[in-house]
Amino acid sequence: MDVNNSTINDAVGDSTETILGEINTAKILNKDITEPFQKNVFQQGVVIGKEKFPNLNWDLYDQVVLRTKVNRVVEKVKNLRKNNKAKLNSFLEQDFHFPVKKPVTSSFEYLQENERKRVKEIEKERNRAVGENVKLKRQLKETDFNLDNLELQIEHFETKSHILLRLLDIAGEKCKETLHLKRECKSWEKKYDNLSNQLDTNLDKLQDMNEQLASFGPRNTSRKIRRRDQKIEKLEGIIDEKQIELGQQNVEIKLLNKACEKNVSDLDKLKKDKRSLLVKVCRMSKQQHSSKLDQIREEHVFEIQNLKADIAAKQDRILELEDLNSILADDKIESFYDGKFSNEVRETIMTLLTECGVSQKKVNNVISIVLKNLTGKQLSRLPSAGVKSRLLIEAKRVAQKQVAEAMLNYEYDLPDVNDMGQGHKGNCLHQDATSKHHKHFQSFQITTPDKKTFSLGLNEVGSGDAASIMSSFKNIISDLGQAAQNEPEIVSRLTCSIVSTMSDQGAANPLFNQQLKEFKESLLPDIVENWENLDINTQTEMAKMSSFFCKMHIFVNMASEVDKCLQVFESNVCNGKNPFAFEWKESGASRLTRTASKALTLHGCEKSGVGQHFRTHLKERDIDNKLITFRGHRFNHLFYAAGATYHHLNDIIDFMESWADPNDLLKSISFDVREKAFASGIRALGIIDKLITGPFWRIIETSKNILDLNPTLCHLQKKLQELSFDASPLLAGELVFEGVEVHRDSIFDSLLKDTGDPVSEMYTQMALELCIGGMLLILERQAKDQLPGGKFFEPSFRDQIHGISVPTTNTCSERDFAQLDMLVRLKPSATTVAYESIIMWSNNKTSNWLSKLSDTDRNKIIDDARVSAPHMIQSFKTRQQILFNKKLEILRAKKEKKANKENKEYTQKVKLTGQLNELGGMWVTPQQIECYKVQIEDKPTYNVLFKEALIAQLQFRKHVIKSKGPKELYQQSCKGKQYSIQQLESNLKEVIELNKQNENVAPVENKLQYLSLNEVNDNISKAKQALAHKLNMERKKITVSQQSYFLPKFIETPELLVGKTFQQKCKEEDSNEISGKVLSIHKLNGKKTEYLVKYDIDENDEWHFPLFVDMSNGDLIIADL
Repeated sequence: MDVNNSTINDAVGDSTETILGEINTAKILNKDITEPFQKNVFQQGVVIGKEKFPNLNWDLYDQVVLRTKVNRVVEKVKNLRKNNKAKLNSFLEQDFHFPVKKPVTSSFEYLQENERKRVKEIEKERNRAVGENVKLKRQLKETDFNLDNLELQIEHFETKSHILLRLLDIAGEKCKETLHLKRECKSWEKKYDNLSNQLDTNLDKLQDMNEQLASFGPRNTSRKIRRRDQKIEKLEGIIDEKQIELGQQNVEIKLLNKACEKNVSDLDKLKKDKRSLLVKVCRMSKQQHSSKLDQIREEHVFEIQNLKADIAAKQDRILELEDLNSILADDKIESFYDGKFSNEVRETIMTLLTECGVSQKKVNNVISIVLKNLTGKQLSRLPSAGVKSRLLIEAKRVAQKQVAEAMLNYEYDLPDVNDMGQGHKGNCLHQDATSKHHKHFQSFQITTPDKKTFSLGLNEVGSGDAASIMSSFKNIISDLGQAAQNEPEIVSRLTCSIVSTMSDQGAANPLFNQQLKEFKESLLPDIVENWENLDINTQTEMAKMSSFFCKMHIFVNMASEVDKCLQVFESNVCNGKNPFAFEWKESGASRLTRTASKALTLHGCEKSGVGQHFRTHLKERDIDNKLITFRGHRFNHLFYAAGATYHHLNDIIDFMESWADPNDLLKSISFDVREKAFASGIRALGIIDKLITGPFWRIIETSKNILDLNPTLCHLQKKLQELSFDASPLLAGELVFEGVEVHRDSIFDSLLKDTGDPVSEMYTQMALELCIGGMLLILERQAKDQLPGGKFFEPSFRDQIHGISVPTTNTCSERDFAQLDMLVRLKPSATTVAYESIIMWSNNKTSNWLSKLSDTDRNKIIDDARVSAPHMIQSFKTRQQILFNKKLEILRAKKEKKANKENKEYTQKVKLTGQLNELGGMWVTPQQIECYKVQIEDKPTYNVLFKEALIAQLQFRKHVIKSKGPKELYQQSCKGKQYSIQQLESNLKEVIELNKQNENVAPVENKLQYLSLNEVNDNISKAKQALAHKLNMERKKITVSQQSYFLPKFIETPELLVGKTFQQKCKEEDSNEISGKVLSIHKLNGKKTEYLVKYDIDENDEWHFPLFVDMSNGDLIIADL
């Protein structure tokens, strides 16, 4: 880069005394300045300059500025000579300009005083600007200098990079040579080791020989010679005796040879005679017995064939025994040949890794120890870690073959077109999902008609929606099809073998069941001949699939609903709270049950629990601890643990009184066990466990299939309906299920023992009635399909056949997830395929299935698994990438949703704030509401303005300042009915009252404050009425849901609706519903068919309405369906 000389030749000096300038009276170049000043100090350089350039007046120039400019030129020349010689000559040929000091000759005496001051200020401003200009020029010069340096550095680094690349190439070549030398070095090392071993052997031999040579001394030699002579004499005597005996034997041999020759000649004669006789016998037998021999052969042909087969089998057995003898004779068993491990080794490792729970690191040691200790042998070769990981993948393929075979054994028999009532077997599909360590897993199982359950597989999915479940199912069924055989219709056959489903009642499961039915229907044409020629009814019957839901989950949902009912009970019986408990939304009875299990059991809380001490406390009194932990008792924990807690109530009180310095957990228990309301609550839960949920549990476990529970569910519904009004029979110990075992233990006796306190007995009965009402609500909601009016209450013959393979619960899915939970903790680094293989082999008993196969079939299956492993690995990687992409999409969607939500909230807040500003701000007192009403009372749109103002105030409090209060207070409507202005005003005043800043906070008491019995009765009656209303609303929802199942039948045959009574919502009337009767069909029009109806409130008039539309909207219910 060219250097601007004006940048170098900047004048530096006092701006208030001098004016920097440039003169060109004498031309002098940079090289002329460099020569005198480069090797001399400044004063000597000035002297040399005066001599060389006498026409210049050196004293005229500012010496300080001149020194600075000269030094800069000299430094610049040094840098260019060092780093950039190409630009040096051009710089030396540039002109050098001398700065001069000009005296200030301006005079302002003629100006006035104020003008003179103004001029001085302007001069100062000019001097300051000049100084800033000098500073900027200096910075520009430094920047140019840095750029030059950077260019030089870039060139330097480019040259250095080229050199490094060349060195890298040379190093690569040297590395290759080094590798070659290493290989040669290793070969020479092996040769050296061999020679060293030979040398060691020869040295050992030499040492032995030297020892032997040392033994040959003079004394030893004479002794050895003497012994040798004696031995020679003895041997010579023996030889003489043997020679005599040999001579005698030679004579006997000659005699025997003569006798043998005579016998041989006689034998030849006898053989000739025998041949002649045999020829004669054969001729005679052929002539006389040919017909008899043929007859005998025909009669014994099968025996002959069997004997030949036995001979062949025995020959094979002889070969096996010979191989076995050769193996037993060898210390090592050959395990690796033809480039692979034997199938026996592969199967053994699969079984050890999956069913036996042996880790990959220890499986080789287990095999070696067992073989060595039991047989004294070892395998010639054991697999590496990579091979063992691959064997887990092969184990999955083997298990899939077993499952596919089981499914096809009970393949769905396609119904006869001429007999649609015919029953057909098929499989039941189970499915469930769970999350472990922020991963979402989906599993599938099947139950066959002979009650055998198999795990189909386990996949990691991106989310728990129906689309993800369906995608997981398709992947698993596709893998099963590939494992079974590579036929186009095999997936269709496997899918169509499913005739029913079993799951919990999650939000995505009904949608998945519908998608599965549609998927099955799309595959039926692949396996049904002339599918297109079948009528719609036949196709619908073939594609029909029965969807059932787990009855064990009813207990979990009942526990949640019962907890809410107990909260209502406690709030209507007493006031106050436990000061030592966490602010959780649970009843006091549930809290006491939970904390007792947490603190007083051996497997409870490690930090705050005292389970061992409580056990010692009970053992001292010869009492068994009946308390249980939550783990392992999920479904029925609340009911059973509550009964056990009530049984130990006095023991807990005694223990707490003797325990010094209790922690907060124990303080919470100590508070709760002394409260009558909580004791009554846990007693009610315990009675429910002994008389209702416990027997119901045992009925579920012993029922053959899910449809067998219909009478039990119907009976339970009726009993719960009765007991919700009067629960006194339960306090008397009356059985709910006759003939079902009831555990009459010490807990049972404690629960039904009369307390002697009428108030406690009344509290217990109230709690029972409320809890049973909640249980009835859950039962009718969760089991609606199998209760009166449900689609499976009176199942068709086809539904009965489908229900044969459906168990009462979905515990097989829970079992798989329990095993997954254990595996995730034991093997946190394992892949999903490893978990899947272990679960499938453990649950399906794949090793037993393999052992029952012939050797040929077993080897064929294991060989196929070995060949399929690479494809399975690639498929797993592809699915993992798809899963990652889906999770990435979900993450991006959540980010976008969050941004949209924030933008929406911000826009809404800005809008509400603007509306509030128009109203004069937020109203914080009822007086402000009245003032606003006075302001707008004369306006014609008073109602509109006041309603908009009320809505704006409520929405601002709800969305901007987050005021507290029930959500109904902030709504504009309820159940489709708009709030009036008076209702909105009342809601706003209530919100203002709830959110007063100086709210009186009641002090926390150390004891609950119980209400009077009259107040309790009134409160409980209101609570029961509210629960009954909630139950009726739920029943109507269930009825509407059940009615939608029959709607297609009514649309297809409209005459079925004539004569039916109904209840219809009517918004125009004061009552919510009005009843009527269908008289006849007014106009046929499919779903919009109009019926002539008559209402009970107006029997003289007749109306016509499209009832099907109201039915589909849930506004009309058929009473006598």
